[in-house]
Amino acid sequence: MKRIKRGFPRILLIGAFIFIFCTTSALASAPLLEITTPEDKAEVSTDTITVSGKAYPTTPGAVIEEVRVNGELASGTTFWNKTVSLEPGPNTITVEAIDNAGNTATKTITVIYKVLTPTPSPTPSPTPTPSSTPTPISSPTLSPTPSPTPTSTPSPTPTPSPTPPTPTPSPTTTPSPTPSATPTSTHTLTSVTPTPAPTYIPSPSLTLSVTPEIVDRGEYLSITGTATAVEYVDIILIPPQGNEGIGVNGEKGISHFRVPVHNDKYSLQLKICEKADLGGGWHVLVLSVGRDGQYGGLEETDLITLLQKLRNKPYDRGQIFEIIADNTWNKAGSDDLMICKVFAIIGSKNMHLNPINTLKVGEELKISGTISSPDAEVRIRITGPMEVPERSVQVRDGKFQAIFDTTDLLPGTYTVIAESENAYSTKSFEVMLATPIHSMPTETPTETPLPTTKPGEVMIHLHGVKTEVTVGEDIILALSVVNLITNPTMTVQLVLKVPSGMSITSTEFIQSGAGMYTATYTVEPGKERHIEVHIKTNQVGKFYVEGYICYYFGSDKSTAGNKTVKLDVKVDPPTPKQTPKETPGFELIFVIAGLLAVVYLFRMKKEFI
Repeated sequence: MKRIKRGFPRILLIGAFIFIFCTTSALASAPLLEITTPEDKAEVSTDTITVSGKAYPTTPGAVIEEVRVNGELASGTTFWNKTVSLEPGPNTITVEAIDNAGNTATKTITVIYKVLTPTPSPTPSPTPTPSSTPTPISSPTLSPTPSPTPTSTPSPTPTPSPTPPTPTPSPTTTPSPTPSATPTSTHTLTSVTPTPAPTYIPSPSLTLSVTPEIVDRGEYLSITGTATAVEYVDIILIPPQGNEGIGVNGEKGISHFRVPVHNDKYSLQLKICEKADLGGGWHVLVLSVGRDGQYGGLEETDLITLLQKLRNKPYDRGQIFEIIADNTWNKAGSDDLMICKVFAIIGSKNMHLNPINTLKVGEELKISGTISSPDAEVRIRITGPMEVPERSVQVRDGKFQAIFDTTDLLPGTYTVIAESENAYSTKSFEVMLATPIHSMPTETPTETPLPTTKPGEVMIHLHGVKTEVTVGEDIILALSVVNLITNPTMTVQLVLKVPSGMSITSTEFIQSGAGMYTATYTVEPGKERHIEVHIKTNQVGKFYVEGYICYYFGSDKSTAGNKTVKLDVKVDPPTPKQTPKETPGFELIFVIAGLLAVVYLFRMKKEFI
């Protein structure tokens, strides 16, 4: 028994080593994930919010393949964002980043959506208007001052107010005496104290519009909206870094403006200074007082004094928001109103987009430009008559480029929006209808054509032989063409559009434009051609290669036809050769050690028995 006790700690030690090793390996390979906006437990007053952040791989050679927010695919990978719908109350937002090695990282935050519906105050008690229904309140005021010489016939019954016939002073007990109508003497009327008409205060409301949502330094930001039942609104701008950041007016920390309201409308135009903090997450708060004319939590001071005290503290954006809320609209019993919007300040001088010429549907759209950040990631969005999927590209030597397919685009005006963490630029371009191939004028034969048979089935196939490679390896495609024996000689043209930065190494192809390569082949009746196409890779990611095949038979181009094929390709980073060999061997040593420990324990137990 003693021998077993001496060996048992060794087994525990070995097991602990195995656990620590496996846990450390798993943690080291998980990507780094950061949620930049919104902050955890942030309170918002809108039913949607844009969640954004960053993700970086930790495994050597790995790349972030996708980021999901609440299970839905986000836009971008290194810099990602996703708009999420909110329900009233707490909302849990879960973000998951996945790299191409299968490693995942998960973060969860809570966002609280507060529906700012104004709670109506109790209406004044004297709600009945001076209508046809009599009010007995006026009778006691007339009774103490009877008219000595009434000019009109007095009522048959004397004033009943001193001795009411019934003990319950309900309004229906004395409907008959209406002294307000019978006296004609001015002396009697002047002694009446009329009941003041109730004043109706409209229910306050508040709206807000911030344009543009992305503004450049040196440009103007427009803050407008409506506010009822108030004479002014307070507008507060909070930098992303809180009081540590530089505000829109160049001063450190928050900025405050008291704006008058005219005809239930307010407006503020601000020029963004050249020193204002760059980036998203700028908050605009608009506050309006309740019916009492002051903010609910500021009985002993005012908002301006509160904000001056806030500026002297190194509070972050969330703390500033919370302090203002607790002293205004979020105070118990307060009917103050608050509304919030978010905008971003960028520096377009840091980015430049090259001009884009007018395109025809089907032509290649090349978007390129320069940026001052040499290692940034640029997100490219295209807006217009139809939606175009967003794409992110990596900057190399201060330059970036992205190629888009326009085959499925509708004609019209489109706008390219290129943005990075601190830069932004836009360009517009036109897309026109392409001239159909069939509109090509055909020659009218001047002599009787030879009797020909219509070409039979066309057998053309473009497929991928090797579409998942590591960077530096060649993607291999194959074109197979079979011309039936009953057909005339077939002429085939293959046009390939490859991703930016890649090139075709096959000698038959001629480069006809940026990323476009063409080759022409002839296939005799009853013959076939098999062409292998090699595409050289130099960047990591998921792409697609588009092939356009045009063909006709003999010399009659009226038999022309075409096919379009899209092939997905994937280029992985180079896999380190040493790391995979060392790690499994190291883990195997621990497994063997664990097995030996079990055998040792079993033998010791057997000897003891």
